[in-house]
Amino acid sequence: MLGSIIGALIDRQDGDSGVEGALWGAVAEKAVKVVFPVIVTFAIGYAVQKGAKVAWEKATGEEA
Repeated sequence: MLGSIIGALIDRQDGDSGVEGALWGAVAEKAVKVVFPVIVTFAIGYAVQKGAKVAWEKATGEEA
């Protein structure tokens, strides 16, 4: 909902009706709701993998 409002306000500043901006804002908001959790999941997975690699290298003395 917030994306729609912001999009409409930005579109109205350009002299348009605001409807197209509201639609683009809603689409952008939905995309962020889908993409953000995926990015966070990948970041956490990478950090865990990197930590496990460092721990393995310290424990065994050889590169993983």
